[in-house]
Amino acid sequence: MKDICGIKPRLNLVFTLSSLSSNAEIIADSIRSHWGIENSLHWTLDVTSCEDKSRIRKQNSPENFALLRRLAINLLKQEKTSGTKSKNETISSSNGQ
Repeated sequence: MKDICGIKPRLNLVFTLSSLSSNAEIIADSIRSHWGIENSLHWTLDVTSCEDKSRIRKQNSPENFALLRRLAINLLKQEKTSGTKSKNETISSSNGQ
């Protein structure tokens, strides 16, 4: 496994209590969906801003900077003017139009 921002990944064993029926596939899908959402945001925050290594600790600063990081990520996700072409632009330019 690859280090991210100097932090070594680790494997965790988790025990879960649930009111779901004892169907292993349903339980596994539910757990994966929860952690998939959780991990995608946290992985993005850690890779882009090394959030786990942040030393911001005083007063409201941690919450303020977390908000700014999430705002920056959301703005970058909405950015449409980067150098990439859409599928339609690529097709029309290859047809000589």
